[in-house]
Amino acid sequence: KVPKKVSGCWTFRDVSGEVPSLPAVAFQLFSRSVYAELTESVRRNCPGEAHLLYPLPSGTLRHQCIESVSRGLREVFKSKNCPAGAILEELSAPESDWVDGGLARSLVILHRGTGFRYLNFYGPAGTIPTVSYFRALDPETNGIDLRGKAVFVGVADNLHPESQEGFYTVFTQKDGIDLSGVEIAATAFANILENNFLTPLPMSVQLLLILLWGGLLWILFLALPLSRAAS
Repeated sequence: KVPKKVSGCWTFRDVSGEVPSLPAVAFQLFSRSVYAELTESVRRNCPGEAHLLYPLPSGTLRHQCIESVSRGLREVFKSKNCPAGAILEELSAPESDWVDGGLARSLVILHRGTGFRYLNFYGPAGTIPTVSYFRALDPETNGIDLRGKAVFVGVADNLHPESQEGFYTVFTQKDGIDLSGVEIAATAFANILENNFLTPLPMSVQLLLILLWGGLLWILFLALPLSRAAS
């Protein structure tokens, strides 16, 4: 696992025909309450791309159906003929009467953005709230209200996770405790919901910082005695 550090995730795999990842599919399900309004907005703002949309069934939702819905939205918002900016402005308008404009905005940004994103981790293993199986399944347990929440099921043990389930990240502990796959998936989902993935600086800014840092080191070597500068 070392030194291969997990720092990002795929939301869509363009090399596989824009297949959505688990966090993207989960968010598509989570935001289904705004899907009808979003499709109507697409038909108003870019009617030529409306044929790419898939209807969201009202009955049992299967993975293949949600994947098709998500891939349809991906095609719409990656099209040059669809002014996603106009839809985002409509969502941000003070007079907007959407059921949940923030949720719809995150859905649009998810589908129009790049397929690979840099994760904005919230903390070490155990930071994301977890509920153990025995508590969730105990009929006598009170106080566990999962209404309106997204639930990811998997290993999230912050003591000794399974060796094949832990992944090396910036928050890996000195005792070897890593984030589990399900915690990383939940992190990606939360980043989509809050639209707070990390964004790398433009290459020009990165090069400028490297030059400035090199110039600072050069000045220090000139100003300090050789023994101190070398240390």
